[in-house]
Amino acid sequence: MPSDNDVGPGNGALGRDYGEVLWQPGPDLIERARITDYRRWLASERGVTFPSGAESTAYRELWDWSVAEPDAFWDSLWSYF
Repeated sequence: MPSDNDVGPGNGALGRDYGEVLWQPGPDLIERARITDYRRWLASERGVTFPSGAESTAYRELWDWSVAEPDAFWDSLWSYF
């Protein structure tokens, strides 16, 4: 039986912290990222905006929306690309 100290695939769901973040993109890279452009496109073309608008939660908010509204998400990706 696995112990609480086991690290491996699937254990992320337990909410463990696996250490410090080794790298994060800077503001310039975030600004040029395709996902940033996609979020802007969603807002302008589909009226889809996210509550915080903060870059620190942007990915999570987009992911939450994609799960809550899968038809709208996949349709938007088809149109965007």
